[in-house]
Amino acid sequence: PPLAAHTNAPQHPHTDEPFRYYPPGFLFFHSMHSAPEGEGSSILVDGFAVAEQLRVTNPEAFDILTKSPVEFHRQHDGDVRFSTRSRIISTDAAGEVQGIRHNLRCLAPLHPWRDGAVALLNAITAFEALVEEPENQHAIHLHSGEILVFDNHRILHGRTAFSDEHPRQLHSCNVDRDAVHSRHRVLAAKYQKPVPPLAIGPSIEQTPGSSVGDNSVGRPIADAGTIRETGETDLVFDRGSIIVAKMV
Repeated sequence: PPLAAHTNAPQHPHTDEPFRYYPPGFLFFHSMHSAPEGEGSSILVDGFAVAEQLRVTNPEAFDILTKSPVEFHRQHDGDVRFSTRSRIISTDAAGEVQGIRHNLRCLAPLHPWRDGAVALLNAITAFEALVEEPENQHAIHLHSGEILVFDNHRILHGRTAFSDEHPRQLHSCNVDRDAVHSRHRVLAAKYQKPVPPLAIGPSIEQTPGSSVGDNSVGRPIADAGTIRETGETDLVFDRGSIIVAKMV
């Protein structure tokens, strides 16, 4: 069967390729042909904010998802067979959220005889319920020529459906997070700007006593219309891990 991204069906918010040892870092979605307004809109969810909501509303579920690994996999017979085990919510030694891996389509079945399987399933369900909350979902309708860039280790993305009569075409690519953070530090030094703390993501464990500081958890995702109207630069970098750019 075709990959879900290659259909016109709606896509539930998820992070890309959690079945890899090191999932893609920053994703770039370049809109080549936009669907009409109301169709094919991108849906974004701040996974860090959702994790913090879960910590407050259901601390037991939060604790389970930060300590109990699950298996993510993708298999196409005779072609690929990816598989890895990881926690859905990664934290550092201080308990600060550092990364999210979540994609129901790639989540392997939970073995019923596994210790704590029911509690783990309930924790995943609680996390999912928060992802589905309308106030946690932010819609951005990309116009032709625009690029959406976001941190795949923090932002869950999905989309609404679009019709065959109005096709939506995106080109996508990704870059490692360490490359983006490296360039961020180089440019900050060049222009004598402070470097904000940067989360290292779900693929690397922090050493005891280390800290990355504030990650702007819970900060509202910038509205696409507001970003387009700034007019100051062609590219807006938001500490909430969202970038919307207009190709010129």
